[in-house]
This record gives sequence, C-alpha cells and structure tokens, in this order.
Amino acid sequence: VSSLSYGNKLINVFNGLFTSAVATTLYPTLNTMIINKDEEKLKKIVSQTIVAMGLLVIPISFLAVYFRTEIVTIVFARGKFNKDSIAITSMTFLGYLVGMFFVGIKEFINKVFYSYGDTKIIMNVSIICIIINIILNFILINYFNVSGLALATSIASIIYFVIAIVLLNKKNSIDFKKVVIGIFKTILISLGAILIVYIIDINITITNLVLNVIVLSLVFLFFYIIGIKFFRFQEIITISNYIKMMLKNKKIKQ
Repeated sequence: VSSLSYGNKLINVFNGLFTSAVATTLYPTLNTMIINKDEEKLKKIVSQTIVAMGLLVIPISFLAVYFRTEIVTIVFARGKFNKDSIAITSMTFLGYLVGMFFVGIKEFINKVFYSYGDTKIIMNVSIICIIINIILNFILINYFNVSGLALATSIASIIYFVIAIVLLNKKNSIDFKKVVIGIFKTILISLGAILIVYIIDINITITNLVLNVIVLSLVFLFFYIIGIKFFRFQEIITISNYIKMMLKNKKIKQ
C-alpha cells in the first residue's frame, strides 16, 4: 500500500507540472469555440494540445523509467526506507509510468467533453475502464505483485484514451491522424534519446548519484531536441503559448 502511495505521488508531481494547468487554462476557450460552433479551430487546438502534452510528458516518462530507482532513492531513501522498500517502490513507480501521459491527458480530454455537456459519455467510458482496471488488478497482481496494480491502472488509462479520441473523432473535434502520428513520433524520438543515454551510461561511470542523473538527463534533452527539430514539430510554438498563458493567469490570481 505504501509503495502504491509513493509511486502515485511521484506521478502526480510530473503530471501536475503541465497537464492539469493546461486543461484548466483552456477550458473557457473550449467552451467559447463550441458555443460559436467554430469546429475547425476547436479541432486544431484539441489536436495540438494533445500532441504538445505528449512532447512534454512522454520524454519525462522515458527518463523516469530509466532512472526510476535513482529517483525513488533520491526522494525517499532515508530512515526505515531501505533497499527492499526502494526495489518495491521503483517497480510500482514503473507500473504507473507506463500510462503517465494517458493519465495526465485524461483531465484535458474530460474538459473537452464537459465543454460539449457530454458528461454521460465520460461516465460510461469511466465505468468501462474501472471494470477493466478491476479485472486487470486480479490478473496482473499474480504476475507482478503490487506493481501489477499500478500497471493495471496504466493500461486502463491507455484504453480510456483510445476510446475517448475515437469518440472525439466522431464529433469531428480532433485530427485523429495528426494525434496518432504525433504521439508515435514522440515515442520514437524518446526511445532513440534514451538508447543514447544507455550507451553513454554503460561506458562512463559517474559515482555521484544526483550528478549522474543530471548529466544523463541533459544528454537525453540534447538529443531529444535534435529529434524534435528533425521532425519539425509545430507544437513547440503551442507549448510556448500555453506557458505564457499559464504565467499570465498566475500573475492575475496573485
């Protein structure tokens, strides 16, 4: 139970940095577009936002998967939190990381449906995914112990995402092809960058744990940015605009 709690806390930290803030910031804009029946603009902003969130969250997921033990050690390893606790929590953290992007994007997708007033669709899809989650809990806990519960949550979130974007596509509120290709490219770039990190990691030894994570994360970031430029992601501009919007809203609240 403790390892599930610790793993979930780490996931919430990563997701809370961007996805929740963007979902809240864009909600009034989505409402306005739907009221004005501006379907093309809505379709564009929903698609760009999902891809933009992927560009930020997916690479973090890959890095966190690679450094899961180091992250848990740095954050929690003290007192009675021994090597066994680190091992269990790291595996649970890994289970959650599989679906980190899909858990984070869920809030934004829900906001889109809320803007339409389709709370019934969200409820029905949620019930289906809860049932799937429960079934997977019983199955995966036999193979992966407590981390199987975290993995079940991730798989259910992925299924929720797939169903949701299919339904949004039927509403003509999303560019399905653009979203799928954008996420696929992001995963591909992240995978390439993490492979380079792995090659460097096994050939160069940095004894300081924190320094090792920082240096290799910067290496990952360098090659990830090169990959983004190679594929010419326009969503970089979208990310920049959202950060400005969030900072502006924060200043207004203060």
